[in-house]
Amino acid sequence: MHRVVMENNIGRLLETSEEIHHIDGNRTNNNIKNLQILSKSEHSKITQSERPRPSPVQIKCECGKVFIVDPGVYKYRYNRSQGKQIYCCKQCA
Repeated sequence: MHRVVMENNIGRLLETSEEIHHIDGNRTNNNIKNLQILSKSEHSKITQSERPRPSPVQIKCECGKVFIVDPGVYKYRYNRSQGKQIYCCKQCA
């Protein structure tokens, strides 16, 4: 819908290389004042910078020490059902 709104506003069809960005982040708000034409690379940079970064994860090691792990490390390495564990140091592992 946002592409149609923009095409009607500018009086031409959008190029395949052009993307529409919702300025306020609300993809249902297709008001022309909320829409902006960007290249694919420009749009990608904006949307990546607007995404909230996941919070660090606190883990308690078997030795009792509490430490912080990057959410990506936690997601891919910490899985108790498969017997994988993240430890605070090599000695605990």
